Amino acid sequence: MRTLSAVLAACALTASAHGALYSSWENDLEGWSFTNAVPPATSFSSTAGVTEGSYSLQVDLPASDHGWDLFQFRHGAFGSIGNGLNLAEGRTTIVVDVTTNATNVFVGFLVQGGRAGDPSTFNSGPVGFVDCSSPDGTYKTTTISYDFSAHYPPEGAAGWEEYRIIFRGDNSSAPTEPRTVYLDNFQIVPEPTSLGLLATGAMLALRRRRA
Repeated sequence: MRTLSAVLAACALTASAHGALYSSWENDLEGWSFTNAVPPATSFSSTAGVTEGSYSLQVDLPASDHGWDLFQFRHGAFGSIGNGLNLAEGRTTIVVDVTTNATNVFVGFLVQGGRAGDPSTFNSGPVGFVDCSSPDGTYKTTTISYDFSAHYPPEGAAGWEEYRIIFRGDNSSAPTEPRTVYLDNFQIVPEPTSLGLLATGAMLALRRRRA
């Protein structure tokens, strides 16, 4: 048990060292914005859905018929966020905690970016949608993630990156009724295979110490 605890602790420390907490939305949008002409209302004092820090971001989604565009919550733009370092440093998976007590809530991502001076090297399109709905009206938290490394150009890491969180109703259309969603703990972390390798390395290190 002591060995297992040590391995888990080592993995947690290594993951935290290599991961990047981008947003916990404690006081404001922290550089995020909606692409919609009429953005949903947001607030920063909710304790519902908190998984990091003291508050979560409350997003009040209105009913809509915008087609695929739906509600896109964006961080980054040409030449800004990350400077391509996330892939270069092994951080290829975006993660966010989604909480709601509503039904028919699907949340996914869009990732795009390019090398310095190139505005359109890659664009994942809307991907990784997960049904985050609550079946019984109680608050339910779902951690969703997506490994975006396959969307990078083969010649190397991008020079700029943009991340979007996309809200949908039935996985293909906009919400047809108002609903409230809470976001927290947006991170960019090593993908699961890398974490597995970290665990293996921690176990080998412990074996060497015991020997």
